[in-house]
Amino acid sequence: EMNDVIDYKPWLTEGPIDPMFVNRFLEGDLTAEECRYIGFREQTSRPELIERTVLEVAGTVLTCQLARVYGLAANVAGGTHHAHPTGGAGYTILNDLAVASHVLLTEKGGRGKSDKKGLQEDVHTKHNNNIERVLVIDTDVHQGDV
Repeated sequence: EMNDVIDYKPWLTEGPIDPMFVNRFLEGDLTAEECRYIGFREQTSRPELIERTVLEVAGTVLTCQLARVYGLAANVAGGTHHAHPTGGAGYTILNDLAVASHVLLTEKGGRGKSDKKGLQEDVHTKHNNNIERVLVIDTDVHQGDV
């Protein structure tokens, strides 16, 4: 089970994405219109897609935390940035970059007051980990969503 591997709920329900949308997605209960707008139709209720989407977001969060610790990291599965705060769009269900940015800014070492540590709790930080801003540069080679 995915819950046995990582506690992902706080990232997804206490961050930049509407928690009602997140919970409906995790329960496989998006409306037909939401699924059409995302581009996956009814496939969004498939457990495999739900798990893949959550793990993709977790991978991006971990990658950002590792970059903060070691100065550089990469995630070839991430970059699903077309989703909006209130729902998915452009073949993107959850905006992993928004979630990862929120985690970096609010966890210990960021501007937030949380005592939560990242996935790499006991790793000595080699770089300044005081995150004040996050810049995302979109280099997709296609026209915009809307």
